[in-house]
Amino acid sequence: FNVLRLDGGVARLMSTVRLDGWVGNVFVRGKKAYTSIQRYQWEPMGDGSSSVRLAEIDLTNPRRPVVRGSAAQRGWGWLLGVEGDRAILTSGWGQQGIDIYKLGAGAPTFESFVRTRGWWTSDLARQGNRLLLASGYWGVQAIDLPR
Repeated sequence: FNVLRLDGGVARLMSTVRLDGWVGNVFVRGKKAYTSIQRYQWEPMGDGSSSVRLAEIDLTNPRRPVVRGSAAQRGWGWLLGVEGDRAILTSGWGQQGIDIYKLGAGAPTFESFVRTRGWWTSDLARQGNRLLLASGYWGVQAIDLPR
């Protein structure tokens, strides 16, 4: 993960942080960046195993970013969006649902899995304590968040 400072038409490298795995979409909210980190452990005589975690990168000091990661969850997924105090990751090989993470003072924490309708959740929005998920032909699915 590279932190750059834009100065006119020039981008200057300020710092680099190594993230161990495949990095998904990156969302910057204030002085924090969020991304999913996917890992896959190949096994020669088996199916292998995969895990995903959510990383929060504190950019308060852009020369020394601090990475806080959630505990790894078994499975596969990519960061879909960050809305308020929640981050939403797609969940599963066939996108069977979403994983909801709570953001706060410490590292992000896994909150819940929600099964979704449709083939693929392509976008989301939040109104108050309700998530709205767009999933193509299946329309919009509303999910009430725990308080």
